[in-house]
Amino acid sequence: MTTRRMVGAVLALGAVVLTVAHQLGTPSTAALAILPALAGVGTAWQQAVNGRVARAAAGAPAAGAPAAGAKGPRTASGSRPAGTNGNGLLAALVAALTNFGVGTAALVIAAAVDVGLRGLPASWPSNPLLYVGGLFGIAFISLAAYVVKITGVLLLGLTSVAGQLVGALVRTRRCPRARPT
Repeated sequence: MTTRRMVGAVLALGAVVLTVAHQLGTPSTAALAILPALAGVGTAWQQAVNGRVARAAAGAPAAGAPAAGAKGPRTASGSRPAGTNGNGLLAALVAALTNFGVGTAALVIAAAVDVGLRGLPASWPSNPLLYVGGLFGIAFISLAAYVVKITGVLLLGLTSVAGQLVGALVRTRRCPRARPT
C-alpha cells in the first residue's frame, strides 16, 4: 500500500469519526456504531475473497499476471486488466453464486429455527419492493467481484462508501423528516 492510499484511508476514517462523534455520547450508542464498523471489516474481507474467487474462476494466475494466450478486454495501452482472460463477468457471477449459496443456507437454517419457535407467518408481505433487495444484492456482489480484482479492496471500499454518502445526502435533503433528532 502506498503512502498516498494510506493517508487517503486515514482521512476517510477521520471524516466518518468527525461526522458522527457528537452522536456517540452514550456507551450503548457507541456500541451500536461498532456493529456497522465490524460489518465493514467483514465486507472488505468478503470483497477480497470474491476477487480471488473470480480470478480463480476466470483461470487467471495470481499476482495479476495475464494468463498465457488470454482473450478478452484490453486497457487503452493494449494490456489486459489484472486477472482477466475474457471470462471476467462469468467469473464474477461464480463469486456471487458462492456468496448467495452460503447466505441462502444460513437463512434457511435461521428460518427453520424461527418457524420451529414461532410457527409460520399468517401471511407474506404484499409489498413487492420487499422482494427486490435480493436482485440488488446479486447485482452489487457480481459487480464488486468483477471490479475488486482490477481496483483492489481499498478503492472499491472507498468508492462504495462515497456512493452511500451521496445517496444519504440526497435522501436526507429530499426527505427532511428522516433526519436524526
